[in-house]
Amino acid sequence: MRSRGRRTAAPALGLVALCACTTPARPREIGVHVAGAANDSARMRFTVTVVGTLELGIRSTVMAMRPDKSLLLSTPADIVVNKGAGSAVIALADSGSALRVTPLDPADSAKATATARAVRLTRQENDRHLTAQAVPPNTP
Repeated sequence: MRSRGRRTAAPALGLVALCACTTPARPREIGVHVAGAANDSARMRFTVTVVGTLELGIRSTVMAMRPDKSLLLSTPADIVVNKGAGSAVIALADSGSALRVTPLDPADSAKATATARAVRLTRQENDRHLTAQAVPPNTP
């Protein structure tokens, strides 16, 4: 005996289960990891000076505000580009050997890697990469 008008919900239920199990791909972050050149866990204080329309997100365990309202950050830290174009200079605030700047995305090119007392990060409009280059300390 066959029932008429009765449909199974198995295909629709399977599709709903499949969609619920997949997670949307997160866009990769454009940014760098900042650490001491000699030791990743050593605390080194640094500042970031931004020029242009570059908007940055900063993840650091230690942040302090100076009297001139600039931020003093501590390594290890991550600097992520939210949007915009321009440059940012990451410079040591104290005496120390050097900072090591490496890309957050391991698949990113070596153009975002530098080791120096001051490093300039540059991003062009709508570019998915940063370039890093060593600059003399006290460079604007």
